[in-house]
Amino acid sequence: MEHIFDKKQKVWDGMLNRTKVWKLMILIFVALTSHSLYAETVVPASDTDPVDTLWIKMRDAGMINDVELQSALTTGRLPGGSTVQNSPIPKENQSSLTKLCDEKVISAQELAYLLFKGQIPEMSADETKAFQDLAKVYQPDRKKRLTYSVRRAHEKVELIRLNKQSTKECKKDHDEAVARATKEGLEIGGKTKDGRVYEIHRYDHDMPLYNITFNRISAQTIATDKARPGGSSPFELTGTNVTVAMWDGGLVLTTHQEFASARVTDMDNGTIIDHSTMVAGTMAAKGIDTNAQGMAYSAQVLSFDWNFIIPEMSGMVVSNPNVQISNHSYGFVAGWDNANWFYYVPRWWGDTRLSEEEDNHFGWYNADSKQMDDFCYTDPYHLPVFSAGNDRSEVHQGGLWGMLYPTHGICDYTNGYWHNSDTIRPPDGGTNGYDCLTSRGVPKNILTVGAVVDIPGGETNSSQVNLDWYSGAGPTDDGRVKPDLVANGQALHTASAVTNDSYADPSGTSFSSPSVAGSLALLQELHERFYGTNAPMLASTFKGLALHTADDAGNAGPDYHNGWGLMNTERAAWVITNNATWDSMPHIKEVSLADSSMIQFGTLAQTGTPLKVTICWTDPAGPEQPWALDPTNLTLVNDLDLRVISPDGTITNFPWILDPLQPSLTATNGDNFRDNVEQVLINEPTNGWYTVSVTHKGSLSNGVQDVSIIVTGNTPTNAPDFVITTMGALGDSENPSETNGWIQLSWPGVVGALYQMESCTNLMESGSWTNHDNIVSANLESMQYMDTNAPLDVLRFYRVKRLK
Repeated sequence: MEHIFDKKQKVWDGMLNRTKVWKLMILIFVALTSHSLYAETVVPASDTDPVDTLWIKMRDAGMINDVELQSALTTGRLPGGSTVQNSPIPKENQSSLTKLCDEKVISAQELAYLLFKGQIPEMSADETKAFQDLAKVYQPDRKKRLTYSVRRAHEKVELIRLNKQSTKECKKDHDEAVARATKEGLEIGGKTKDGRVYEIHRYDHDMPLYNITFNRISAQTIATDKARPGGSSPFELTGTNVTVAMWDGGLVLTTHQEFASARVTDMDNGTIIDHSTMVAGTMAAKGIDTNAQGMAYSAQVLSFDWNFIIPEMSGMVVSNPNVQISNHSYGFVAGWDNANWFYYVPRWWGDTRLSEEEDNHFGWYNADSKQMDDFCYTDPYHLPVFSAGNDRSEVHQGGLWGMLYPTHGICDYTNGYWHNSDTIRPPDGGTNGYDCLTSRGVPKNILTVGAVVDIPGGETNSSQVNLDWYSGAGPTDDGRVKPDLVANGQALHTASAVTNDSYADPSGTSFSSPSVAGSLALLQELHERFYGTNAPMLASTFKGLALHTADDAGNAGPDYHNGWGLMNTERAAWVITNNATWDSMPHIKEVSLADSSMIQFGTLAQTGTPLKVTICWTDPAGPEQPWALDPTNLTLVNDLDLRVISPDGTITNFPWILDPLQPSLTATNGDNFRDNVEQVLINEPTNGWYTVSVTHKGSLSNGVQDVSIIVTGNTPTNAPDFVITTMGALGDSENPSETNGWIQLSWPGVVGALYQMESCTNLMESGSWTNHDNIVSANLESMQYMDTNAPLDVLRFYRVKRLK
């Protein structure tokens, strides 16, 4: 590092001469760091004593004295500095656990159990250890949880809490629904005449809510084949060392020849069904039958049934944190359903108290939508991929009932019973096919996938596909863009559960969704080649990248039928690869935007190459919308704003916006206050540096918001030299005896990078560097750091490490 000192010596001298602080030297080092957590022995607990009894037992066992007991009984804590003798928790770790109690991460009872038995009630040894690991790195300020290891420690505990809470809620709702459905003579679950699987989920405002699978040559359609071995691109991705999860109406026939070498694991004790097997095959079939090869044909698959979705998702991520993608090819029964279930009579599932013509479930952000968004916000590294459903254009038809009543309905549900009805009702989605997504496809933070039909034979692109007539469409009731993407859903050849070597050719959004999920698994594999498994992409980056690189389909820009377009796996893979080539992160940036701050950086455009900028963020769960027909209450919590300013500063380019009241109109540009995805497209930029700006309205929930930024069409440039540009030091001139002052450093930053500040007083002493509390997420190209407690009478050295 001596060449750095020589090169910058004049800079140091000039800066130091302008200060009134003596014996101060500032050194800058660029390095990488890593964090590690160590394990502790945990003693299993079986006692269910109340907290006061536990403290008394500790006193009786000689672990604490009478004074400490009185403090514990009064405050729930030991006096400051006290420790429990002979505790399973080492003395040096007890104070950090007490801090967790002070911060209400654990209760006083849980603290007592930990100190006495080393165990938290109703939690396994591994779950208890997660709390102990968090205690060592706990950071109450969310803005300072920037490194992956610290984030994961917090998220693991939050997911455990979510698992425990949601398990109780889901079981209560399910048990009550089963009891009520039995009393009302409704079926608990089964298979429809056309092969779909359904099961009661819960009741919502006295209406039964059923989960149902969505049944109706995808690798070519979405350019996944180009990214695999033998494709036209150099990536050769297969899904090796990547695990994806799936929740479905049943389990997978894991002994099928397409899943050899135990690549698929059923995680529940459920029923093996055709639908789940076909979904797993679409994602990961090996290709014994070459026409049935899945998107990520070397990936591992974890298969769950759809009971207790949120508890199982949170529990799965706790034990398998590198599972970043999951597929969900199911939704709710809504509107018309012509499955010929319930004694072969078609049903209309809307609430006639709200409307005789439209099911209010369509587009509605309900408790299930909110719960899924809450899971995504708790674990911002996991992206659930949901099918958009097949409700569009459904209307009463078929059979004897269809001949007798060709234009109107026959049955609706009111006050706990199904009733004959002669009310004339339009098809789901109306005459133009909008507003027909059930609440499963409505959450903000998931990736919702619709289905298209391609032209068979040869390569396919977005100009050759059409939205399938049945595929669910937006807008959501609050006007957001859904579905997010489309992929092929017509006649996919894949593994079947009939025998170990059987196949089928299903259609529907049930199979466009796993096509996208499997393709995202390939992108995870590619990203891990460059960065490893301890620096994963945020889920918002996965999603933003997929939307940014999609082939535009339908109307220009986003629309309520095709979302942001047709998935293009190859193009997304190139963006990851090109970004990894440069230390300036020119194409993919992940930034923690703090409250009252902004993100701003320059990007170099050239005439003739369209410039595209997309931002995407995992938004906190929004408020559940009221039980009404098409409520317009906004669900966006943190409203961010993307603007791209021309080189001369005269033009501000706004993102795409849609009008939910006129859903068929082409997107225009303006202030988007609905979506947690925004995109600016400049088709004819001029040569020069455009300024990308991301700001926010109001106050940010939790004081910070992670933002994923994707930029293409720009010319990459190297990161600026990592040197100090300014330095200042300030003592207290009014108080000459003051021993501490301020030290301020400035340097050119790379937006999206992380920087760690360190200092020491002895360069010759090994391990003398001390991390400062501040890790900085670079949101501007001119970075600053201030040490507000620098000793003025001691020689102190500083260094800055770039962590990302």
